[in-house]
This record gives sequence, structure tokens and C-alpha cells, in this order.
Amino acid sequence: MPIIPKLRLDKKILSKLFSLDDPDTYEMALASYLHWNPFVRYIVAWRMQIALRFLGRYEEKKVLDYGCGLGILFLQLTAREGLLYGTDLNIKPASELLAAHGRSDISLFPVAELEQIIDDHIFDVIISLEVLEHVDDLPQTVLLMKNKLKEEGRLIISGPTENRFYGMLRNIAGFTGEYHHRDIYQIVDEIENLGFRITKKRIIPLPKPFDVFAIYEFVRVDTNSRQLDR
Repeated sequence: MPIIPKLRLDKKILSKLFSLDDPDTYEMALASYLHWNPFVRYIVAWRMQIALRFLGRYEEKKVLDYGCGLGILFLQLTAREGLLYGTDLNIKPASELLAAHGRSDISLFPVAELEQIIDDHIFDVIISLEVLEHVDDLPQTVLLMKNKLKEEGRLIISGPTENRFYGMLRNIAGFTGEYHHRDIYQIVDEIENLGFRITKKRIIPLPKPFDVFAIYEFVRVDTNSRQLDR
């Protein structure tokens, strides 16, 4: 396996702010970043590093982290105020973690407000890591993100394969909950059907059947935004 750079993250702050016994923060990947098993920590860091490579030069681009969770992605990024945005069902964990790291340059808002408070076609890039397998209405979510992207804007996602090898590793790691509606390949099919084209793809840690996560970059190619269901 390649050597993966460490993420910018003060784990002492993370441990102090949040508890693994709190189900709200546990599901925001907290358990993975603090996991006792080094492979779990390794693959989470690897996945984020690939997403960051896909992102490339972002300093003058508007970037939205859709499903930002604890806000750990933002600790890897630096940009002038007004360019980095994050949204989730609950933004309190991200607000607290970013404040503890001295970051006040991120615009955070609840996902329920995304359609109303954010103009269409303003983001250069939307990133959504381990999120879309959880949402109830995937087409509606993808269309919402599409409408917020600029023409030829980019979407970067990652998600679990849900295959037998993934399930085995998940059980070894101690994750037993069933809260995924679909696997990454089903997500990719839906995104392509809604007017995106794959530009980059990476599977980790190994090719099938030992694929655990897949990371994709898409470009928005359909300029005729479909109307969201009301």
C-alpha cells in the first residue's frame, strides 16, 4: 500500500469535543478517524487524499462539501473567506470542530436550507464523501447538487461497495448498523443518468473483488437543469 499523508486533524481536540457513544457524531465518521484498527484509519485517510487530488487547484473556486459531517475536509483546505461552504443535517459538530481549530472562514448551513439560500449555478465543485448511500431520495439530491453547480462544474463523491469483502471488513471493524440504501456503483449509475460524465475514478484498496471504497469525479454535461420535485 502507498504511504498516505496524515490528515490535518488534532485528534485530541476531536476526542475532547465528541464521544464515540454519541450516535449523532458516531455516524459522521468519528469512529473511523479515531478507530483502534490502523487499517480503518488508513483507508479513511487514503480516501480523502484521493478526493483532494481530484479536487486539484481550488483556491479561487467555490467549493461545497455536501454532507460535511464533522468538517474534517475543511481542515485540509485553505482559501479566502467566501469560497468554502458546508452543509449537513446537523451543522453543530462541524461548527464546534472548526472553531476549535481556529477556522472561521467556512460558511455552514443546514441542508434543508440549501435550495432556498444558495443561488443556482454558483459552485465550481461539490464534494460528497460517504453521503449518498444514506439519502432517501437519491435522484432529488443529485438534481439539487446539479442545479447548484456551474455549467461544467465538477462533482466528487466516494462511497462503499457493499460487497462481501466490504461487509467482512465492516464486521471486523465493529460497525454493525444497516443504514445504507445503495452501493457506490448504483449511485454512479444514477448520477450518470442525471446529466454527469465520469472524468476520474479510483478504487481502494484493491481491484474487485477486494474493492472497499470507490472515488469518482464527474463533470456536469447536461446544461438543461431538470426541475426538482416539490
